[in-house]
Amino acid sequence: RGAEFVSAVLAKRNRIVSLDLSKNLIGEMGGEYIGRALQENTSLRELNLSNNELLASGACLIAEALEVNTGLVILDLSNNQIGDAGAQRLADALQVNDVMVTLNLASNFIGDIGGGNLADTLKVNDTLACLRLSANRITNDGAKRFTAALKDNTNLVVLNLEDNEIISGNVLASQRSVLKKNFKKRRDMFKQALNGTDGVAWNRSRVSILGQGSCGKSATVRALQGLPFNS
Repeated sequence: RGAEFVSAVLAKRNRIVSLDLSKNLIGEMGGEYIGRALQENTSLRELNLSNNELLASGACLIAEALEVNTGLVILDLSNNQIGDAGAQRLADALQVNDVMVTLNLASNFIGDIGGGNLADTLKVNDTLACLRLSANRITNDGAKRFTAALKDNTNLVVLNLEDNEIISGNVLASQRSVLKKNFKKRRDMFKQALNGTDGVAWNRSRVSILGQGSCGKSATVRALQGLPFNS
């Protein structure tokens, strides 16, 4: 009933930007309610659903919502036992979703099949910057799929494969090298955009400044634009 109530609030109110529902054991049914709300809500930017026993079916319902949601940029689904089936469905959604920046899928019993699907998605997704897959069941073969995908991806800057099955140090070192290059490229693009450099492909990037009341959001935006604080 709690998830149903939260879903109703999200569907009707578009002023909530961050929501933490971790450790509530909302289960598969709760995932359905939250998924429905995400199909309508446009204000939520960050959602934590970790430790909720969503399982594969719950994750699939969340993934379905991500195909149409245009607001959520940070999503934590860690420790929900979604397995390969849930990871595969999320991978499909990320091929359509063009707003997600950070996705946490740690501790979810994801193996090489689900991991491979997520890796393949990185070849076409150009917004995801952080993907956390620690403490899953990905082996060296699955890790190599990510290495191959990074050849076509210049946006991902964080890929966490720690505490999986045995993964070669050479594979991880190769990934870290590419991620560092991606980070430097994104940092340089950000600096160029702030300086007004012509020709910077900045239309795909987003900066979300969250906060309640008079916490300085407007002043921060004006500062980034090089404008006076109080004009």
